[in-house]
Amino acid sequence: MNRGDGMTDAAVRPIAGGVEVIRATRRSRGAMRAARLPVAAVALGAALAPGAGDAAGFAITPLHIVYAPAAAAEAIADGAPGVAGLADTLRQGPIFDNPRWPASRQLGKVSGQALAAMSAPDMANALRAALVDPRLGPRAGVGVDEISPVQWGAAQGQALSQALDLLGPDAGRVAIYLGPAMVSRVGRLDPRQPLPADLQAVMGALEKAGSVQLEMFSGSGGARSRANFAIYPTRWLARWAPADPDTLHLLFGPGRGRTQNTIWAWARSTPAGRRILRNGAGAWGLTSAQEGIAWLRAEAVFRRRPDAPPASGDYPVGEGGGLRLVARGGTLRVIFPRYGRAVVQLIARGRTRGQNVATLRGPTSASGAPIRLPRSVRPGRYQVRVVALGQGIREVATLAYRHRVEAPPLRLSYAGSALRVSVGAGQRAVVSITPAAGRVRAIGKVTGPATRMVPLPRGLPVGRYLARVVALGQAGRQVATVRFSVGG
Repeated sequence: MNRGDGMTDAAVRPIAGGVEVIRATRRSRGAMRAARLPVAAVALGAALAPGAGDAAGFAITPLHIVYAPAAAAEAIADGAPGVAGLADTLRQGPIFDNPRWPASRQLGKVSGQALAAMSAPDMANALRAALVDPRLGPRAGVGVDEISPVQWGAAQGQALSQALDLLGPDAGRVAIYLGPAMVSRVGRLDPRQPLPADLQAVMGALEKAGSVQLEMFSGSGGARSRANFAIYPTRWLARWAPADPDTLHLLFGPGRGRTQNTIWAWARSTPAGRRILRNGAGAWGLTSAQEGIAWLRAEAVFRRRPDAPPASGDYPVGEGGGLRLVARGGTLRVIFPRYGRAVVQLIARGRTRGQNVATLRGPTSASGAPIRLPRSVRPGRYQVRVVALGQGIREVATLAYRHRVEAPPLRLSYAGSALRVSVGAGQRAVVSITPAAGRVRAIGKVTGPATRMVPLPRGLPVGRYLARVVALGQAGRQVATVRFSVGG
């Protein structure tokens, strides 16, 4: 990835001016699970002997990665008045002429793009070479920078999995940076659906590494949204089981309009986010000591209460299955427990298509949001259908529903030279007269709620007539009639 710090990605290539700080931990699964070193041993600069099975794996917990120029990296390591630094760190190498990070506390580096073009044995050789690079001294581990869906598919994931197997216990000394697009691909997926084959292969390989760094910034380097910070770690942790959850970490970028306190509050706004943060978070792209201290202070705030949500509370992340339609007291309600958009449709009995009658935003309260149907909806039997979208989840809920409307009856009476018509709210009526032997003749319209006198046409022939009013609308179809005579 383009770090903006003069570093370039290449397989096992020394780079001047190191810019990453890492504080690490890993417990490999199964036979690859390695014993942890005492924190003090690493803090004193004790080197990890390459290939030493009982010492393979990152030793310090929690793990912190600061991927930024020296000013921010040193600020995070040294601290400031009122906030202790993270002195027991590892740093992405190579680092020159900085006693804070001797060679024993640096990581080698290989290019994720270069690895993607290799076979499994070549991948293993490249990683092993970085672990024992004689130009950099004994290594604490190696970073793979970075895994992107542009280069990494099912074949590359399977090859990496085999390569990590070939490394044996030293696979626990491999830290893998996951690019923003890879983090997003998993985070956007409906958690009820299986991963595509390419993601499944990559995920299977990642589970064997010592550390997996989820890059929580956009491709342009800005911080992700509040929703992303809540949803993506939740989805990753859920799909990570039964792999070791201690190997997942969040790597934060610069605020760019948002403070580090805001970013950390977003990251800790779900139980999954707090669980991953306890493993240690990292920083990327910080350009000054002030930014480094801001990151460090936000980390210290989290560390004081690692199990507590932020002041704004937890962010509702959908897992699917919570959408419901209920009818209570003649009122329709939609229960939608996550952020998203829901469209309510009304389908008349015997039909397959209906009309959209309402749109709402989630999350709703536990009792649901009431749906107010348009006045034009007539009484009758319907199927109510709600389609909810958001957070990568599409859900549909249906309910059989009988729509009733309480409305005053339609009234019609004869008043000499006029007809008296009373129409309820939401009804539109047409008034007509029909002679005993003749055609129907419309003489007026009335829209309710209203009571109106509809005058009879002048010059009506002598005889008997039938007056009729037909109303349509919210109360359904209503009819009223009255007979009257003219003259004689």
